[in-house]
Amino acid sequence: KSFISHRLTNYLTWYGLRTKVFNVGAYRRAVGGNEDAEFFDANNKDAVAKRENLAWTVLNELLAWLVDGEGDVGIFDAT
Repeated sequence: KSFISHRLTNYLTWYGLRTKVFNVGAYRRAVGGNEDAEFFDANNKDAVAKRENLAWTVLNELLAWLVDGEGDVGIFDAT
């Protein structure tokens, strides 16, 4: 999915649109997320809540970027 996101970004940018990928995994790693496999366990309620919070944070950044007029197309890249 990330490969397709970046290819699409390259094409849309070439086409003249201001495009940016907002990747939840990259955001998680940037804020110090060095989680093990337990973090991604669907039965781990605390981890599920943290993952959803990260996803909402990145989605809100994407929306703010669009609303502020900084770009034309935002691509939300998350699992």
